[in-house]
Amino acid sequence: MMTKWKMMMLGLLPVALVGCSASKAPDVPATPEKKEPVEISVAVPGDNYLTAEEFARYIQEPIKNKYPYITVKMIKQGQGNQLENWAASKTIPDILLVPTFDMNKLYQYGISYDMEAMAKQYNIDLNRFENDALQYIRANSPKNELNAIPYSMNTAALYYNKDLFDRYAVSYPTDGMTWDQVYEVAKRFNRTDDGVFISGLKPHLFTMSASQLSLDFVDRATGKAKIVTDPWKNFFDQINRFYLLPGNEAIVANAGATNMFMKDRSLAMLTFTNFISQLGEVKDLNWDMVTLPTWSQAPGMGLQYEAQAMAITSTSKYKEEAFRVIEVMTSDEVQMAISKLGRAPGVKGQTFIDAFGSNLKFNNPVNLKAFFGTKPAKPGYTGENLGVVRDAMVAAQKEMINGKDIYTALREAEEKANQQLDKAPSK
Repeated sequence: MMTKWKMMMLGLLPVALVGCSASKAPDVPATPEKKEPVEISVAVPGDNYLTAEEFARYIQEPIKNKYPYITVKMIKQGQGNQLENWAASKTIPDILLVPTFDMNKLYQYGISYDMEAMAKQYNIDLNRFENDALQYIRANSPKNELNAIPYSMNTAALYYNKDLFDRYAVSYPTDGMTWDQVYEVAKRFNRTDDGVFISGLKPHLFTMSASQLSLDFVDRATGKAKIVTDPWKNFFDQINRFYLLPGNEAIVANAGATNMFMKDRSLAMLTFTNFISQLGEVKDLNWDMVTLPTWSQAPGMGLQYEAQAMAITSTSKYKEEAFRVIEVMTSDEVQMAISKLGRAPGVKGQTFIDAFGSNLKFNNPVNLKAFFGTKPAKPGYTGENLGVVRDAMVAAQKEMINGKDIYTALREAEEKANQQLDKAPSK
């Protein structure tokens, strides 16, 4: 079952199946090589990484054209079909699709593989990728290695229900707003209307807004959780205000929050990752989007360089062929196709941004450029066991909202996290 950390950030929901004007695979030039047939297995955590249709369009068909001796098999992760199961049975796939903020399992299971030398060997120009994105991967690797290559960047925005704003005569949000300004807008809602409680804003899980401040979760020198700090205290002081508004106490994220926005129509604003595909399917929803709110102490800063990436495992017997799969997935042809269908590409370039979402269709004009209206924040340090620290902090935030002192909640969370970290050394 997909962990909540894989779902939470980035978490990019499927965006390539709505209003597509073309389903043809990108035209990747063929390479006239004759080699023995090889099958490469690629583990996909869920549709938010690649749907089966996208997998065929962006990987299987272009690979068949360029490297006909390589067959690519999609392995859908699920209950009983996870990394721990593959490690136990020694059937770890050749490539894992991973979020860059949560690559710790690669290190825990000792299956990370440095692709730096292979990129040079096969003339892959790493300058095509955002340098900070690659540095994020290296910085959070225990050995400062390039253990993954991004194929799609995580993006986020503030989505709003125009009908709710019209009903209560509230001005629409605009690009460039701060969290303080959005808080003032959120206060205009939070009321019961015809028996339905209307919430002003549900921020995504705290990790999104904390990402904008580049806060460290772990001390790099000791490997221990380090969250009892003034920056963390000040952050929770500010983000918890939204949950302390009357009637808005429940922390709702992921499917719960998107359902409130799309189906129940009881949420005026939602800060979330890219789910424009799902929104496009709801034909009677009057919505738009603006840039993710920013913090006054970090003006203009959006999410850190977080991406969906492809990681070759050290156990793969076919690393060269696995790298060919990554080469095709990050080619200009495939990256342009990804961008046109609403996934932010893993490579940089204004032409890719200009083409973003151009093959999607919506009922009304949508401010898609909002995804690119902030600057990426520098990466904070997360260590090898990020989920342990975040789990403790999620529980702590609930206690804060229920009245516990922030420093006390953080101190207890830090102690719990470090007890778990002591029991779970890196493999």
